[in-house]
Parts: sequence; structure tokens; C-alpha cells
Amino acid sequence: MYVPQKPIERLFPKAGKKMLFIHTPKCGGKFIGASFGRRFRKCFSLHHPDLRGHLTWQQYRDAFQKNGWDLDDYALFSVIRNPWQWHLSWFNYIRKDTDGKKSGLPDEHALFVNFSFLDYLRWLDDPLITGKPNQYYLNQVSDWFIDENEAVRVPDILRQEALVEDLERLQAKHNLLLSIPKNRRNQSFWGDYRSEYCAESVDIVARRHQRDIAMFGYEFENPKASRAAGLIQN
Repeated sequence: MYVPQKPIERLFPKAGKKMLFIHTPKCGGKFIGASFGRRFRKCFSLHHPDLRGHLTWQQYRDAFQKNGWDLDDYALFSVIRNPWQWHLSWFNYIRKDTDGKKSGLPDEHALFVNFSFLDYLRWLDDPLITGKPNQYYLNQVSDWFIDENEAVRVPDILRQEALVEDLERLQAKHNLLLSIPKNRRNQSFWGDYRSEYCAESVDIVARRHQRDIAMFGYEFENPKASRAAGLIQN
């Protein structure tokens, strides 16, 4: 998408800084869309058949090469989230999604309505493999940012837990004209995520997200990432 940096650029759809949002699922996508507005909704990455869905950096790289485009022409950014929060968000989202109409995960919905949260986390070790590309909950969040050598390839990574502040820093870094909502309300927030966990469930997520935790310094007791591996922060 072309993001205006000067008021006059708002008049021209293809004027401004070329940016690409690598959308990690369950990580602030609606808020990002609201902040970038019409340019976000019209971004070619949402409409081109090779780019639809929650593509990783590696998938974008391959799709761009296939179409003769250069990913380096774009300023890339994405959002990370505390993995313990992430899984609770996934579980509640799919469980409430009647027949999987929004998520595209009807088989999972049929299972999760009868699962406890601990059942779900245990199930991740032996899940139903549907062959569909949207079983994102089986991934680590950092899978969206890394190359084959596990190097972070997305320069600007924002934190779901501090999204307003980090988006303001992104705005300042690139001199962007955005409309960032100041009163952010996370509709997927289910109280203090820590109250939904026991010792076993904490350990399951820690084991499944070892790279996320090592790369970004997440801790169960502290919602915010602490390690600046590509993070926009002070």
C-alpha cells in the first residue's frame, strides 16, 4: 500500500511510502487497518490471488519473485503477541465461531465447543491435520517474520500489548500520515489471561513457542515483550 507522508499525497492513490503489513493472525489486524484506513483496505496484498491470507515473510518473498516484484521496495512491518495470550485468543475465537464461518475452521470449532482450554493445548500435540493452510494456531508467531535460517527479516515489529505506542513510533520513523485510534479496545480480550492457565498449560505454550520466547523475551507473568529483536520501542 502507498501510505501518505504529505497532505497532498492523500489525493493520489499511488503516492506515498510503499509499505506491506505482514499480518500475523490474532495480532491487531483490525486496529492496523483502522489506523491506515482506505489505503490499507485497497492494498493489493489483500486482493491479489497469490497474496491472500496470512502469508509469512517467506511466502511473500516467493510470491513476489513469482510475479516479478521486489519485496525490498516495501517497508515491511508486523505485530508480535505474547504466546500465552495468543493461544487463549485463538481458543476463544474458534470456540465462539459458530460452524467456523468466520475462521474457516469448522472442524476445530466442532471440537473446541466441548474442550476446556487445557484440552485444547494438549490437543495441539496431536491435532487434527486438515491440510488447510489456515491452521495458523499450530505455528509460532515468529514464523511470520523469519527466513529459513531463523533470521528476522521484517524490520519493524510492533507489540500487540503496546500497539498504540509502537504504531506511533512507526508513524514517526517513516513520517506517515495515519489516523491512530487513541482509545483502543481489544475485542478479543478475555480478562487477565494468566487466570486461565495452570502449571501444565503454561509449560505447553512455553515448549511450543521456544523461539518466540527466546527471540522477544516473553514471560508468562509479563505480557509485554522485552527483547528488541526488530521491535519498535524506546
